[in-house]
Amino acid sequence: VVDLPPEDAVAFLGHCKASDLSFIPLIAPTSTQARVQQLAAAASSFIYCVSLTGVTGTRDADTWNRITADLKDTLSIIRQFTKLPVAVGFGISKGEHVERLASLGTDGFVVGSALVNAIEGVAAKGSSGVAERCAAIEAVCTDLKAHAARTAALANGQPPMAANGVAPQSPTDPSK
Repeated sequence: VVDLPPEDAVAFLGHCKASDLSFIPLIAPTSTQARVQQLAAAASSFIYCVSLTGVTGTRDADTWNRITADLKDTLSIIRQFTKLPVAVGFGISKGEHVERLASLGTDGFVVGSALVNAIEGVAAKGSSGVAERCAAIEAVCTDLKAHAARTAALANGQPPMAANGVAPQSPTDPSK
């Protein structure tokens, strides 16, 4: 159940707990600190942080510059009230978006529209095969994961080559 307010979800939260299911609240940039505290207390596995107000979908560069500034503040407020992982969603469609999110300290990201666009791109080319659609989805996921892994490696002090999945080589002695 997406975006169910905890004040309306007392019975639902009990059923989740009894069935070992997670309640994952959505926290928006417009959420007050009191609301964030309430939602964080109800969460059981992670927090879904909405990157911006409005509808989901892909975003342009100007929008992403605004998102980065606002999101940093939102993440800081969330971290005051929980140690649970925070995944960010709404508008994430490119590797550079994932890199920005990782640089802000997010624990994960949620992608929807980019996957839908990949599937629609296959259909627009006249292909309706499941294999082609799966390949398009895999390509998007592989790209986003590569950017996330690279950013994480760099954040952990690994050299750029290691961050790209290439083991650094020791310099060889040219005299040998």
